Amino acid sequence: MACPIFINSRNIIDYMSKEVKLGILTIITAVLIFFALNFIKGNNIFSESMILKAKYSNVAGLDVSSPVYLNGFKVGAVNSIALNPENITEMIVVMRIEGSYKLPKSTRAVFRSDGLVSGNAIALKFDQICSGADCVENGDFIQGEKLGMLNSMFSDEEIDEVSGKLKDSAKDVINNIGDPNSQASIDVTAREMTTTMQNMTLLTEQTNRLLRNSSRGIQKTVDNLAMITENVAASNAQITNMLTNLEKLTRELSEVQFADVTGKASKTLVEAEKSMQNLTSTLATADKTFSSLNQTLDKVNNGDGSLNKLLTDKTLYTNLESTSKQLSLLLQDMRLNPKRYVSLSVFGKKQDNYVSPEDDPALKN
Repeated sequence: MACPIFINSRNIIDYMSKEVKLGILTIITAVLIFFALNFIKGNNIFSESMILKAKYSNVAGLDVSSPVYLNGFKVGAVNSIALNPENITEMIVVMRIEGSYKLPKSTRAVFRSDGLVSGNAIALKFDQICSGADCVENGDFIQGEKLGMLNSMFSDEEIDEVSGKLKDSAKDVINNIGDPNSQASIDVTAREMTTTMQNMTLLTEQTNRLLRNSSRGIQKTVDNLAMITENVAASNAQITNMLTNLEKLTRELSEVQFADVTGKASKTLVEAEKSMQNLTSTLATADKTFSSLNQTLDKVNNGDGSLNKLLTDKTLYTNLESTSKQLSLLLQDMRLNPKRYVSLSVFGKKQDNYVSPEDDPALKN
């Protein structure tokens, strides 16, 4: 008797639980990743959405998932950013708009700052609601614009109001700069600058007055300079001749045998050096001679010898002078009357007696 086979569902479930659990876990994981990626990108897969595109020349600060605003309300996010293949200087920004909004084709995607810390965002701007064919469709391009940080944070009316207040405040500050009752650094500096400008004005007036008084002299100087220039121009030919002669002289000097000249000059210098050595030796010998002569003269002046007495004794000088005169008279008498001193007798004649001459010079003295 065959035994019926009973299939236990619990056993089948236990047998297939590992594979089923793995598959279910994989599906759940994929779904969670899909939802997470769309959440990070700012996409809501359960709501109606529309893709819009815009072109920008610079998207610095704009990232994927950056918000897209409509009148300050977030209506989407940046889905992707890619290079425009038709124009490499532009970037194509793809935006996903959540919800059903009727946006006209004139809608502008304004790239603006989203605050000092938040980064950049895109704001959708349009003037009126569209209808029918005037509305943008999924995947259309809209016009892209870019605003500066100040224009992004404030409207034109707010900027005008703030600038007006800043202008009034700056005007008050400028008008009060240099207050004589204030000791603030800027006020003291402004007062000193005022004094400096007054001094500069006075100096300028004095300079103008000096220039007016010196205008004739300056004009005369200019005329003299003009005359000198004319004279130089008139003497251009002479200057040219002088330069030509100088060039000729330079060329002739360059052709001179400087080696021979240098040799002769060296030989002359050697001979001059020898002459200088001989002159130095001669001067040394003369110096010794003069030293000996000075010593001798010192001995003559300071000693008691005959030479010193001869130089310093007046009586000796007088006697010598008298003796010299007597000797001169004797020689003169011997010349006038030689017979008185020399007698030649051939035949033994007797010598005449001495007769004194008339007007004897010795007797006069």
